[in-house]
Amino acid sequence: MTVPTSDVSPNGDVGADDARQSNDGSNQDDVETATGEVTSNEPTTNPNQSIEGNNYHAMTDPGEYDDYRTRHWKESPFAVGKVEPTWADEAGLCGCPPARGDRSKRSRPGKRFTRILFGCAGRVGNMVVLKQSRRRDGSPRIDVCMGPHWPMNLLITYPLIIGVSALTWWRVDMLNVHIALFIVWCLVTATCLLSLTLTSFRDPGIMLRRSEVPEDADPQDWMWSDQALTQRYKKDKYDPECAVVIEGFDHT
Repeated sequence: MTVPTSDVSPNGDVGADDARQSNDGSNQDDVETATGEVTSNEPTTNPNQSIEGNNYHAMTDPGEYDDYRTRHWKESPFAVGKVEPTWADEAGLCGCPPARGDRSKRSRPGKRFTRILFGCAGRVGNMVVLKQSRRRDGSPRIDVCMGPHWPMNLLITYPLIIGVSALTWWRVDMLNVHIALFIVWCLVTATCLLSLTLTSFRDPGIMLRRSEVPEDADPQDWMWSDQALTQRYKKDKYDPECAVVIEGFDHT
């Protein structure tokens, strides 16, 4: 067996170049510690990390930043539009301004509040994902989520229901009315609050991305969505506010 001359030191030792490379760590993948443990010098990255986690906020090239957003958009299992990958990536951390005409990227108070309060929550389009699991076939499933206009619920809808109920309590003097009327008032108020909560935190029917029309479906009932890069049924619509395709979409 012939040993290449480039790997032989003047003293006849094999791998002298490798030893020097090991000292400066330039071409060494694994390093053995004093305790015998082997550690890797290769950087570990998580594709689902935010821009801050991967130091994307240091980007100054809009093209490079847009490539990052495009890659995340195309790799999503959900039928989503092109938005920031995570809530922590919102507010132009890279110094790259939102694209003109892109409604899904406009800076709005709701997005700023979401970034502050739910920066660690998941994101699907403009939906805030609080809990996510997987189906038996391995596909992702959203269990608990909120829409992009959750501040309206918190600051207007809930106070409106509670305020009207409190006003009714005060004007009618619920403590002195018949017990049946008091029970009806409690049930109506509780039902309104419970229904609003279940609706607000429920998956509205976010569609999984489909590259092809189902085999048992009529191709004329399906069409291609450029916004979400998916085949969608004619009754499924892409909502620019939520930045997702919603099955059976009927209202905003």
